[in-house]
Amino acid sequence: MSESDGLVDSKLAYLVSTLNEQAKAFHRRAVWYRWRYYISTMTNVTLSAFITVIAGCRPDFGTVVNELSGSSGASATSVVASNLTLGLAALSTLVSAWGAFFSPRDSWLLYFSTHGRLRALQEVVAFESRPPIQAEGHSAAVKSWFGEYEAILVAHNAAWLQLRSSSRLPETTIRHSR
Repeated sequence: MSESDGLVDSKLAYLVSTLNEQAKAFHRRAVWYRWRYYISTMTNVTLSAFITVIAGCRPDFGTVVNELSGSSGASATSVVASNLTLGLAALSTLVSAWGAFFSPRDSWLLYFSTHGRLRALQEVVAFESRPPIQAEGHSAAVKSWFGEYEAILVAHNAAWLQLRSSSRLPETTIRHSR
């Protein structure tokens, strides 16, 4: 084994280790965003359902409220139902605004897409680095895989910046410098 083979092997070990760490990190972030998306969506759906039921069943709801509060008359029922509906609608609006601001669905899909690309590269590296390895092309292959790894991260960063920006960023701000 020559000294250059040892250098290629250490670069390959570094690439494999980095790919493993990044794939795990992207998977964790994707799962985090997926759960935030599900929670915000289901919260909004639940609040909307409550609003619909309260708005549609005022007479029955009012009877229950009147019996519990000891008051009589439709005005108390109407006020309570209206206030409850208004409060739930405001809460639903806040949940929607949170979802629009943080974009959990788009972030979830972005992180899973990047995770998939990293996993695909992991599989190529694992397959191509199995014995027997042809020494003359091995160094170039490791450089190529690392270049692909960097390209995946640059593409992810550009997509993330685009997702987080309120307007399109100039192309110069998302270029990777070496």
